[in-house]
Amino acid sequence: AATTAFDYYLPGHTAGWRRDWDEAIRSYEAALRIQPDHYNSLFFLAWYLSKLGRKQEAAQLYRACLILRPDHPVALRNRGLLVAKQGNFEEAIELLNKALELRPDSASAYNNVAWMLATCPDSEFRDPTQAVQLAQEAVKLKPKWGIYANTLGVAQYRAGNWPKTIDALKKSDQLYKGDQYSFNGFFLSMAHWQLGHKDEAQQYYQKSNEWMKKNTPKNRHWNKELTRFRAEAERLLGLPAEAKKPDAQKKKSGNSKTN
Repeated sequence: AATTAFDYYLPGHTAGWRRDWDEAIRSYEAALRIQPDHYNSLFFLAWYLSKLGRKQEAAQLYRACLILRPDHPVALRNRGLLVAKQGNFEEAIELLNKALELRPDSASAYNNVAWMLATCPDSEFRDPTQAVQLAQEAVKLKPKWGIYANTLGVAQYRAGNWPKTIDALKKSDQLYKGDQYSFNGFFLSMAHWQLGHKDEAQQYYQKSNEWMKKNTPKNRHWNKELTRFRAEAERLLGLPAEAKKPDAQKKKSGNSKTN
């Protein structure tokens, strides 16, 4: 019979590898009833709760992890990303910066801070200059990763460097081979518009909007970010808001009934 926290943690870990997240959660919760400060059970319980969409609970558990181990870079990153989604941008940036300090060799750590400083929904927390610098470091570490070239391009756009925006985003799209197209395309549209290339701007917007409609309905996080970027492009190009069109409203209503 199981008598220690580890006795429950181990089968939880095995269940997690099998992607049986509900069973993993039950095992970690049992471990924590025996030993509330069992770090690995806290950490992986937060991990799998987040995967199941229980973001607020996961964020609280990562906070408990950081009380026990304040310098755990993954817990810092994970809580930072979660609280950002809750609108706690100041704390998110602080946590992600601390994770970067602990992992200065990590392209992902540079990218997380750069993305937040370039795309934060609250512009008060944006810092385009620093975002460019951090994104450049990520690209140096991982030059063949499209995600980091994309962040660099978006940061360059925020900094007002239109030609550099286009160079970085085209490189990202090349590395992605067309995947994640709209994350590049909406900013390519806006950069071309800023340079007076109206036809190119319209073309990138149209293609990005089509890709978004086809590829993002099942990914709420993608959809939320891209909806913001699309709306920004629409305002700049003087286009009617796609999200307010009758067809979009019908789709939104239909989706809400099944989610």
